[in-house]
Amino acid sequence: MEYAKDISFNIKNSEVKNMEQIKRTNLMTKCILKARKHKLIVSIIAITILMIIFDCFLIANFINILSTL
Repeated sequence: MEYAKDISFNIKNSEVKNMEQIKRTNLMTKCILKARKHKLIVSIIAITILMIIFDCFLIANFINILSTL
C-alpha cells in the first residue's frame, strides 16, 4: 500500500528523508544557516555590538578618571 502511494504521488525515498530533516531543524540551526547566507549583515551587526561594548568601557573609564579629580 505504501509503495502504491509513493508511485502515485511520485515521491522518492530520499525526498521524504530530506523533508523530515527540514522539519527537525531547530531555531539555532535556522539561525546558523541564515548567518552563513547573510555574512555581510552578520558581520556588520557583530562589529556594531563590539563597538557599543568598547564605547561603554571607555565611558566607564572616563567617569572613573573624572571622579578621581
